[in-house]
Amino acid sequence: MSRRTVSTDAELDQALCEIEGFFDVPPVPGSKEADAFDSLTEAIADFEDKAYPKTDPK
Repeated sequence: MSRRTVSTDAELDQALCEIEGFFDVPPVPGSKEADAFDSLTEAIADFEDKAYPKTDPK
């Protein structure tokens, strides 16, 4: 499985569009589609954690 990366907001928008289809038709575990889904979710989460860090709401 090749690791996806998201480095910009434009790439984030593209990744979110791509992943949207998986919510309508979930991938079969262990399939290429499931690997693509996992890679997209990790890439999205990694980018969002770096670009939009959570702040402590004290």
